[in-house]
Amino acid sequence: TLSYDVVIQGVKGDIKKNIENFINLPDASTLTTYRIERLHAEVIDSIPKALSALGYYDPVIKGTLQKSDSKYVSQVMVSLGAPVLVSNIRLKVVGAAEQERLFDKVLADFPLKQGDIFHHGKYEQGKARIADVASAKGYFDATFIKSRVEVSTSNRSASIELTMDSGHRYRFGDVLFQEGALANEFLMRFVPFKKEEFYDAALLLQFRQNLINSGYFRSVRIQRDPEEAVDDLLGVGQAGQRKL
Repeated sequence: TLSYDVVIQGVKGDIKKNIENFINLPDASTLTTYRIERLHAEVIDSIPKALSALGYYDPVIKGTLQKSDSKYVSQVMVSLGAPVLVSNIRLKVVGAAEQERLFDKVLADFPLKQGDIFHHGKYEQGKARIADVASAKGYFDATFIKSRVEVSTSNRSASIELTMDSGHRYRFGDVLFQEGALANEFLMRFVPFKKEEFYDAALLLQFRQNLINSGYFRSVRIQRDPEEAVDDLLGVGQAGQRKL
């Protein structure tokens, strides 16, 4: 039975782990000599892709396929070369949120700064964080109108431009309770927001926790659908299983 493995040298830590994540080793039962030779070539080809995601666009890869009896090993030496650095970064939020400064902290905490090695994963992480904050604060129509990264391998530089149009901010509408033995007027005491107050996901979580802490419910589910909002007022539905 043939066996095949890959040994990566010259790098360690997260860089080595990312390379290994790009390598897919097949089941040993499917291996043939021809298949192993192709796998070796695929490994060499995949490493530059793995490294470019971490900001290394000009690596030197040297690999040899070694054989001992029925065991094959790709010995790969990686030299990273100079990384691509963030030369310019422009982050901006326009729309209603521009005046409310809700995004100052999330923009300040963007995981890439000028002079950092351009890490594609950190860029996507920062972008997702901006979108998450927009949704949590009620900007359900927010969209990125600019999302551009220009990489110059000759200058070893990356320029980032990211602009989100927040659109308008939704507000809380009416609260609709599941029909049951408890009166709506009684249940309203557990609602931590008022109608037409700006939407905030943290208040929905507090609402759910208030109902759970009340002792009247075994489980609670809070529902909201921005597509059903009327005049930017977002209705909130409560469903749950009462305790007997």
